[in-house]
Amino acid sequence: MVGTTINTIDAKGRVSIPPKYREELGEKFFIACVPRTKDKKEIWLTAYSQSRWQSFMKALEEMPRGKQDALSTITGNALECEPDSQGRILLTKTLRDAGRLNKTVALVGKGSTMQIWDSDMWADFNSDEDVRQDAAAIFDEMVF
Repeated sequence: MVGTTINTIDAKGRVSIPPKYREELGEKFFIACVPRTKDKKEIWLTAYSQSRWQSFMKALEEMPRGKQDALSTITGNALECEPDSQGRILLTKTLRDAGRLNKTVALVGKGSTMQIWDSDMWADFNSDEDVRQDAAAIFDEMVF
């Protein structure tokens, strides 16, 4: 998945997922809030296809008990999604709060996953010169 789409969360907590992302994610997919940095400056939700989520769950089951328990905050707050006929999913208040989502969100394609950011937080992250320089350096190191 690639690209960014800006959408709004309606009064019921629903957000429309664009067809291009729904095709990649499948009829049923999972959304979780996975902490990325200790300072939690940038935070977002991530949508995983059913097969990616099942791979994660299989790996989780093979981990030592202590690591499994630590990941309970991710699995316990994750959401299994099946878009309605209009392509909308209902984001729980727990996930909206965890992702610090306000009314407008950025749906960001990232390879085989989709990120859901608060649109203001995404704009700040996307325009951060340090982030852009890091991305350019990483891209230059990649071999493809």
